Amino acid sequence: MNSSDLKCTEGIILHMIPYQNYDQILTVFTPEEGVLKFFCKKAKTKSQRFSPLTKVEVIYKEKNSELYACEEITPLQTYHNLRTNFSHLQVGCELVRAIHTSQFVGKAAPLLYQLLMYYLEKIPLVKDPYTLSAGFKLKILKHEGVLNDDPQSYHLKLFSMDELALLDILTHGQSYQQLSQLSIPVGFNDKIEKIFQSMIRN
Repeated sequence: MNSSDLKCTEGIILHMIPYQNYDQILTVFTPEEGVLKFFCKKAKTKSQRFSPLTKVEVIYKEKNSELYACEEITPLQTYHNLRTNFSHLQVGCELVRAIHTSQFVGKAAPLLYQLLMYYLEKIPLVKDPYTLSAGFKLKILKHEGVLNDDPQSYHLKLFSMDELALLDILTHGQSYQQLSQLSIPVGFNDKIEKIFQSMIRN
């Protein structure tokens, strides 16, 4: 195979499907081409296990389908620091699922990729990691242009006045210092998930 036929990208594994005994189909969020899917032969026989919430480098060949042939895959970051704490791991997985739910194959979203990298880095450092989960979903809705922040909208009527103020900070805030000190009330994340699922599917 001519090396000029190959492409290289980095990305975060969003989803993994085992195929037959040793192969895997990986869904990967990349900075330049958005979500891509790779067929990786004998991936399960390699020393490194490939699972969601793993940053990898993939050398691949494009095909006339949405499923590309993975020629080589190398782990770059396994986020071990998140995997040793249940809350941190849960939030990391929620960020990955939010991308998997909201993004289409081949749709570039470099700003979301940068945001995902930033939030994954900050999970162990903030007072309440679940603020990152809520804020990330809101920023996805804003990025996709589907967030209705009219206080009279049906979804926002679910929130109290204090919660609306918090929602505004999570959606539009740019300051890490402000974000790092926030805590979210009980039930707030469930409300965010409800509007995220509703708006992203419409």
